[in-house]
Amino acid sequence: MEIKIGTSGWNYDDWVGEFYPPDLPCGDYLSFYSKHFDIIEVNSTFYRLPFVNYVKSWKAKTPENFRFCVKMFGKISHQKHLRAETDNRKVIDEFFERINIIKERVEIILIQLPQDCDFSEDKLEKFFSLLPKEYRYALEFRNEECLKKGFLDACANKNIIPVGVSSPKIEFFPDNSRFNTLYFRFHGKDRMLHSLYTDNELKEFAEKIKISGFEKCFIFFNNTSSGFAVENAKRLKELLS
Repeated sequence: MEIKIGTSGWNYDDWVGEFYPPDLPCGDYLSFYSKHFDIIEVNSTFYRLPFVNYVKSWKAKTPENFRFCVKMFGKISHQKHLRAETDNRKVIDEFFERINIIKERVEIILIQLPQDCDFSEDKLEKFFSLLPKEYRYALEFRNEECLKKGFLDACANKNIIPVGVSSPKIEFFPDNSRFNTLYFRFHGKDRMLHSLYTDNELKEFAEKIKISGFEKCFIFFNNTSSGFAVENAKRLKELLS
């Protein structure tokens, strides 16, 4: 089983002192991070299209074996609600033009469904017809109603990874009988982004991973407040090493 563990993003001021040395320039954060982890979930791409020079710098500041999972631009997934429209196609093309700069280092493109997304397999089929076939995709729901509308069937039929989640409102761990890859996000169990997972909670999760039967596991901590994500990610790496 191949297991990769990291955090959701790296550019956080409150990690200074908790993880980053106080005198470390912010431009060196990613390089420092890559000495402790071999993968990152880039979530800044959800809020804005990255500048080309930024994407090039991600590659330049990390070793060859370092990998990225990249979150899709929110204008595509949220403002356009995954609609297969001409103007959405243009934004999709622009997003991938930039991400293609690090194509050989990208493991998975993460797509987050909006809370109020009107999910259907037909809608998903049309949307994914717009996306490049050379990437793997993971789909995260934020509303459990999706599970009642054939979400897992749609993912299995399209070879999409359903994202496992730990959050205040949702606890979901996919079944490996239909999927060979796990993509899991820890958002904070008690308070979104602001909860530190206990050692017992991490030990319980580690045991679940060990017996899960997945071929690959990508696990990210999005409880980024106060350096909690780094602390939890490091500990889970120890438990699964």
